[in-house]
Amino acid sequence: MIKEFFVILIILTDGDSVASVNHATANDDLNIFETQKECEAALPDFVSSTYPQFNPRANLLHHQVIMDGVAESPIGTRSATWRCASIFIKDPK
Repeated sequence: MIKEFFVILIILTDGDSVASVNHATANDDLNIFETQKECEAALPDFVSSTYPQFNPRANLLHHQVIMDGVAESPIGTRSATWRCASIFIKDPK
């Protein structure tokens, strides 16, 4: 059986280029949620507490909660977007 879960992704951009796309996690539960609604409910608090340097703000995009922010880094201005994305995991049973 294959199950769908949701994780928080961080998409970092430098100007017009995507610098990285990563699973954003900072705690033991790895920010894995059973529903999109649970993931989106956790998104603002997680992002604001984990990435305060980006001064993140919540937005809606295509009826999904996302967070956007901008920060200065040693290589210049860096933008970030956090959103919930689905992953599929095969049940080991």
